[in-house]
Amino acid sequence: MCGTLRLCYSDRAARLDGVPETTTLPTAARVDIALLAVAVTWGSSYAVAKDVVTPDTVFGFLVARFGIAVAALSIPLIPSLRRTTRAECGLGVVFGAILAAILVLETSGVTRTSAANAGLIISLTMVITPLLDRPRELPRAFHAATGAAVLGVVLLTQGSGFALPGLGDLLVLLAACTRALHVTAIARLTAGREHDTSRMTLIQLATVLAVAAPLAEIHGAGLAPTLASMTAPDWLRTAYLALACTIFAFYAQMWAVRHTSPSRVGLLLGTEPVWALTCGLLLVGEALTPTGLLGAALVLAGTTWGRGIDTALRARPTPVVTGPPPGSARPGSRPPPNGHGQTSGLTTRVRIANGPTRPSGCPGREYGSVRDSGRRYWGGRCGCPWSARSARSRRNDGDCTDR
Repeated sequence: MCGTLRLCYSDRAARLDGVPETTTLPTAARVDIALLAVAVTWGSSYAVAKDVVTPDTVFGFLVARFGIAVAALSIPLIPSLRRTTRAECGLGVVFGAILAAILVLETSGVTRTSAANAGLIISLTMVITPLLDRPRELPRAFHAATGAAVLGVVLLTQGSGFALPGLGDLLVLLAACTRALHVTAIARLTAGREHDTSRMTLIQLATVLAVAAPLAEIHGAGLAPTLASMTAPDWLRTAYLALACTIFAFYAQMWAVRHTSPSRVGLLLGTEPVWALTCGLLLVGEALTPTGLLGAALVLAGTTWGRGIDTALRARPTPVVTGPPPGSARPGSRPPPNGHGQTSGLTTRVRIANGPTRPSGCPGREYGSVRDSGRRYWGGRCGCPWSARSARSRRNDGDCTDR
């Protein structure tokens, strides 16, 4: 229910912030505890929401939840709201509209299926996202992991015998696909741009609230009757979803990524489906048949395997040095040294691959040209802020940012 507000992490962000990959033991322990707490709250959200919302009160419940979340997040951001840019507003509204679709599908699905099923099916986002982001770069092992996870979902929905999946399972599956689209859209539309994450998150939450409020009046029980029918325990559960699963999770991720490696953040947050299954079995009293247990094991194994392959691909260096394309030399430019104090007579073209590991500081375009004997650089199509590093070292690592 709450993993839709995940931050996008990269080793590039960690390097730019000067954050080491490892930390001292006390800080590392606190980071691990915080990330596990986020995973537990996200996993528990399916069981908690199932006790509050019904098919007729989906939109009224979203208004209550995100009304609390917007109010809580606005308080610390009041001093910086006046610095909100048009780009942040525009992208925030677009991302918020996608987020609203995710939450409607996810919440409606939870009311029609078990909390354990919902938490496990939504974890397919981890294997769907790379398929949308860069399908041509994925090895066969990743497709095998995806197949295992999909087979697990099929078995998971057949707890009472083989039949077509229920409507709730299909809605949650659509929510997982939409969530993958949400993550991919954020990664691509914000690449190479400077935006304030907190303000954009607030705009996304406010957009969800703006979408849900009018729909609550025309669908189901209506907004006012829904809010009036909520008991004190219902309001406490809704506040938990708004404050713990949304606001706390957001700030805990922001703090954790500055004190540990992105890989460790992804590993610990990837335990969310385990906690969803645990909470569904223990808190709600749900039960899984042997077929369902086998399906749950395949989903967990497939998503964990796929996440590991994706992490390894992102960690692999992709820049390569190629020869100069025709007409690439800038008129009047001097060639770089050839590594022995002499000039090679060619203008080196550093190819920046737009792959899973983007060179730090590079907006993702293909080429940047090097000139002037390692003393001055011009960006070509790359447009990166180049400075005086030796052309030989740039040819070796393919990077276009000072270190």
